[in-house]
Amino acid sequence: MTTTSPSCTNTPKKTILVQILDKETEEPLAGALVNITNSDSRAAQQFASHHSTTDGMVEDFTLESGVFTVSVGHEGYIAKQEDVTVDCVNIECENCENSFSINLEK
Repeated sequence: MTTTSPSCTNTPKKTILVQILDKETEEPLAGALVNITNSDSRAAQQFASHHSTTDGMVEDFTLESGVFTVSVGHEGYIAKQEDVTVDCVNIECENCENSFSINLEK
Protein backbone atom coordinates (compact mmCIF):
# COMPACT_ATOMS: atom_id res chain seq x y z
CA MET A 1 0.00 0.00 0.00
CA THR A 2 1.45 3.35 -0.99
CA THR A 3 0.81 6.62 0.79
CA THR A 4 0.72 9.81 -1.21
CA SER A 5 1.04 13.32 0.07
CA PRO A 6 -2.19 15.31 -0.20
CA SER A 7 -2.41 16.87 -3.63
CA CYS A 8 -4.00 20.27 -3.86
CA THR A 9 -6.72 20.87 -6.42
CA ASN A 10 -5.23 24.31 -7.00
CA THR A 11 -1.67 25.33 -6.23
CA PRO A 12 -1.90 27.40 -3.03
CA LYS A 13 -1.04 31.06 -3.47
CA LYS A 14 1.45 33.20 -1.58
CA THR A 15 -0.40 36.50 -1.31
CA ILE A 16 1.65 39.70 -1.40
CA LEU A 17 -0.05 42.58 0.44
CA VAL A 18 1.57 46.01 0.12
CA GLN A 19 0.26 49.15 1.81
CA ILE A 20 1.40 52.52 0.51
CA LEU A 21 1.60 55.24 3.17
CA ASP A 22 2.54 58.92 3.41
CA LYS A 23 5.75 58.90 5.47
CA GLU A 24 4.88 62.06 7.43
CA THR A 25 1.18 61.56 8.14
CA GLU A 26 1.15 57.74 7.95
CA GLU A 27 -2.10 58.10 5.99
CA PRO A 28 -2.75 55.52 3.25
CA LEU A 29 -2.20 56.74 -0.31
CA ALA A 30 -4.84 55.85 -2.88
CA GLY A 31 -4.09 55.72 -6.59
CA ALA A 32 -0.34 55.07 -6.29
CA LEU A 33 1.09 53.17 -9.25
CA VAL A 34 2.66 49.99 -7.90
CA ASN A 35 4.73 47.61 -10.03
CA ILE A 36 5.73 44.23 -8.62
CA THR A 37 8.39 42.18 -10.41
CA ASN A 38 10.32 39.15 -9.27
CA SER A 39 14.04 39.73 -9.16
CA ASP A 40 15.04 36.07 -9.36
CA SER A 41 16.50 35.56 -12.82
CA ARG A 42 16.02 31.78 -12.61
CA ALA A 43 12.26 32.08 -12.17
CA ALA A 44 9.80 32.90 -14.90
CA GLN A 45 9.54 36.67 -15.09
CA GLN A 46 6.53 37.97 -13.23
CA PHE A 47 5.36 41.52 -13.65
CA ALA A 48 2.21 43.12 -12.38
CA SER A 49 1.03 46.71 -12.35
CA HIS A 50 -1.56 47.94 -9.86
CA HIS A 51 -3.09 51.11 -8.45
CA SER A 52 -3.48 51.25 -4.68
CA THR A 53 -7.02 51.25 -3.27
CA THR A 54 -8.50 53.96 -1.03
CA ASP A 55 -6.85 52.28 1.98
CA GLY A 56 -3.48 52.30 0.18
CA MET A 57 -3.52 48.55 -0.44
CA VAL A 58 -2.25 46.50 -3.34
CA GLU A 59 -2.69 42.74 -3.47
CA ASP A 60 -0.89 40.32 -5.74
CA PHE A 61 0.21 36.72 -5.46
CA THR A 62 2.91 34.31 -6.48
CA LEU A 63 3.11 30.53 -6.40
CA GLU A 64 6.82 30.50 -5.54
CA SER A 65 8.77 32.10 -2.71
CA GLY A 66 11.35 34.68 -3.71
CA VAL A 67 12.49 38.27 -3.70
CA PHE A 68 10.25 40.77 -5.46
CA THR A 69 10.95 44.37 -6.38
CA VAL A 70 8.12 46.77 -5.56
CA SER A 71 8.29 50.11 -7.39
CA VAL A 72 5.90 52.83 -6.24
CA GLY A 73 5.06 56.16 -7.82
CA HIS A 74 2.49 58.75 -6.80
CA GLU A 75 1.97 62.31 -7.99
CA GLY A 76 3.65 64.75 -5.61
CA TYR A 77 5.84 62.07 -4.00
CA ILE A 78 9.36 60.78 -4.60
CA ALA A 79 9.24 57.42 -6.41
CA LYS A 80 10.56 54.53 -4.37
CA GLN A 81 11.72 50.99 -5.02
CA GLU A 82 12.05 48.28 -2.38
CA ASP A 83 12.89 44.60 -2.44
CA VAL A 84 10.59 42.37 -0.39
CA THR A 85 10.98 38.68 0.41
CA VAL A 86 7.92 36.50 0.00
CA ASP A 87 8.53 33.38 2.06
CA CYS A 88 5.27 32.52 3.80
CA VAL A 89 4.57 28.81 4.13
CA ASN A 90 1.46 27.21 2.65
CA ILE A 91 0.03 24.76 5.22
CA GLU A 92 -1.66 21.90 3.39
CA CYS A 93 -3.53 23.59 0.53
CA GLU A 94 -4.20 26.94 2.22
CA ASN A 95 -3.05 30.28 0.82
CA CYS A 96 -0.61 32.25 2.96
CA GLU A 97 0.31 35.92 2.96
CA ASN A 98 3.20 38.32 3.50
CA SER A 99 2.41 41.96 4.30
CA PHE A 100 4.64 44.95 3.64
CA SER A 101 4.27 48.70 3.95
CA ILE A 102 6.10 51.29 1.90
CA ASN A 103 6.31 54.92 2.98
CA LEU A 104 6.54 57.66 0.37
CA GLU A 105 8.11 61.05 0.98
CA LYS A 106 7.13 64.32 -0.66
